[in-house]
Amino acid sequence: MFVVWRPMTQQLPFVRPDGWGLTIGHPKQQLAKMIPPSDTVYILQDRECLWSAWLSIPLVCERYEPWLTTAIETAQTQQRSAEQSRWAQWYGNEQDRFQKFISQVVPPHST
Repeated sequence: MFVVWRPMTQQLPFVRPDGWGLTIGHPKQQLAKMIPPSDTVYILQDRECLWSAWLSIPLVCERYEPWLTTAIETAQTQQRSAEQSRWAQWYGNEQDRFQKFISQVVPPHST
């Protein structure tokens, strides 16, 4: 699966994809048909992706053969597990790690 966004003029978190598709193998050829060669393409790393959410798109929007639906659901479960592992690694369960994270996100107030 691939998801694509048009260039953004504002930085907004969690903006939904503008388009999506399924392809066998790497989606380079499919994307080349959709995106002019002069445009810059940024490919997200797995740690930047919410594949468990995006894999819901084909399950909701299309009807597939049972074997493909099962494959998408399996990939979704695997991605959810990978995302949860990354979250545990990034944010941890300890209050100190959470406070460290918050201090990096929210600058301290000057008094």
